[in-house]
Amino acid sequence: SVDWKRLDNISFDREMLKVFALFKDAHTSYFVKYTELSHSVIFNQQNLYVKDNETWKRVVSINGKSVSELAEQIVQMSNFETQPWKDCKIERGFQNGYFYQMLGIAFPPLRFEVEGQTEIVEVNFLSDEEFEKKQSTKRANRTSYSFNLLDNNILYVRYSACRNDDNLSFEDFVK
Repeated sequence: SVDWKRLDNISFDREMLKVFALFKDAHTSYFVKYTELSHSVIFNQQNLYVKDNETWKRVVSINGKSVSELAEQIVQMSNFETQPWKDCKIERGFQNGYFYQMLGIAFPPLRFEVEGQTEIVEVNFLSDEEFEKKQSTKRANRTSYSFNLLDNNILYVRYSACRNDDNLSFEDFVK
């Protein structure tokens, strides 16, 4: 039993996400704040990768907790209906600094331990100002997608770049 009156905001959000996860309906959501990370992160085929100095590195743990353990905790706070949607929710959790706070490991910098190396990649949270500057620069420098209405019934969507890696074309990403 949860004593809702004694929860701080982070704990309240975590518990609400767990309640919404019980619905098992990807269309029913409880939204939490989003905190951008200083590094790009992707989750693919049960592996987590962090981009450091233009190189993607496989992550084995974050602040001493294994990726699989953290992924399972994110699943407990996620509502989904299919495996692809589950993987998407896990990736979104790993990409949001606020999830690390809800997981109880948010002490920036986060320490991403990468596979096969003694190296630690330190990942910070961006301030609102840093996030807006990053987004403004991206918007000014390139268009990653476009929409064109063909006839009255067809909407053509063209993707030209991967959201997680500015230098990776969408064509190469899906190979």
